[in-house]
Formats: sequence, structure tokens, C-alpha cells
Amino acid sequence: MYMMVINIAQNQECYEELVTFLLMARKTLKEQIIDSELIYSYAKCGDKYLGELENFISEPNQGDIQKVGDRCFENKLYTQAKVLFQRIGNNQKLAQVQVMLKEYVQAYDSAKKADIPKVWKAVCFSCVRAKEFSTAAKCGLNIVVLPDHLEELIQHYEKFGYHE
Repeated sequence: MYMMVINIAQNQECYEELVTFLLMARKTLKEQIIDSELIYSYAKCGDKYLGELENFISEPNQGDIQKVGDRCFENKLYTQAKVLFQRIGNNQKLAQVQVMLKEYVQAYDSAKKADIPKVWKAVCFSCVRAKEFSTAAKCGLNIVVLPDHLEELIQHYEKFGYHE
């Protein structure tokens, strides 16, 4: 009946109690849903459970870290999503999270590892909006070599009045 307990606890926003329950359930059942919900519950408990989250995902588990990371991102749990995406090495999503956390230099590093035009543009455009021009310029250098995206890059700078 663990699914019923998970649903009720989530509806009532009782994530600390859910962590306790899932740790107990995990002793007898090794199921992906239990580990995934445990990871998400740690994330929902906030920064005070960040250490437990990091410890849990560093150990062998059955959790779907990618899906939980996506859930965290959708629910604006950016710090927790960052930890999860770092763990699985998803640099594309990591760059998006770092932009949301205003970690532009780290987002550039993640975009560099991902090396996907869509990610370069997203980081560059966010840097322009935040007036982080040196990081935006570094990202832009990876976009200007792609003629299909050059016009869009120029338009984005001009949209904010940065003609030079």
C-alpha cells in the first residue's frame, strides 16, 4: 500500500514524514518508484535535506534521477535539480538550471560540455538579459559559427538595445 501512502503524503505536503516512511519501506522493497519518490521527497524538504539527497544519490539506488530532476526543475527546486543533473552528467539540463540560479559562468561551462546550439543560445540569451556580457560573448562565439542561428543572436542583442 506504499503507493497510497505516497499519494496521500504528497497531497498533504508531508514530505519529511514521507522520507521516514520511504526509508522504512526501502528496507523490505527495492522498487524504482520508492527510490524515486524518496529522492523527490528529499528535494521537497529543502536545503536542510540537501546533504541526505547527495548521499542517497551517490549510493546505489533504483531511482530515476533524470525524471526526478525534471520534476524538481518544473517545481522550481533549482538547487536540488542541479545536484541531480550533476550526478547523472546531463549538462544540457544542468546549464538550464544554472541559468535559473544566476550561475552564468558555470552555465557556460555546462553548455561547453553539452555543445548543443540550443543550449548555447539559451545561456547566451540569459546572459544578455542579465547584462553578463563577457559570458554572453563566450557563448556567442559558439553560435556565430552556425549561420542558421546568427540572425537570431543579432536580433536578441538588438532587442535589448545592445547594438554594439
